[in-house]
Amino acid sequence: MYLICFSFLTKIFRLSDSSSDQSAFDELQSKHDMITKENEQLKTTCTEQKNHNDTLQSENQALKKRCEEYELGIHSWKENNQHLEEDNTNLKKLNATQQQQIQRLEENNTNLNKLNATQQQQIQRLEGSNTHLAEEIAIYQQQIQHLEGNNTHLTEEITTYQ
Repeated sequence: MYLICFSFLTKIFRLSDSSSDQSAFDELQSKHDMITKENEQLKTTCTEQKNHNDTLQSENQALKKRCEEYELGIHSWKENNQHLEEDNTNLKKLNATQQQQIQRLEENNTNLNKLNATQQQQIQRLEGSNTHLAEEIAIYQQQIQHLEGNNTHLTEEITTYQ
């Protein structure tokens, strides 16, 4: 529409040859050129702004996607942390149970050491008794040999008297 008006005005001013009309025409032509130049600059600015807007929207979309990925990652880490906390709790319970078992085993070990010491004393007493009994057996064997010698002598005397 603007170009149609300008074209119409151009035809009107060309028909008139007066210098005042020429001056008005030149002024209108100058304004037209200035408006055309501004229009081109505005078009360029609009194009640049649209390109910048598109870039920002693209970056925004990429950032949204990264945020979603981070949120998924955070959710995954939270789940992993929860599992690790559960494992940690279970390990603490197991550790407490094992500590109790260790304490019982240490008590059993102490009792077994005491029993072992008592049994060692009993063994030493029995070894002493065995030594004494061995000595007594040796004495009895000597007495038996002596009695066997006497029996042999008596048997000979009995044989002689018969």
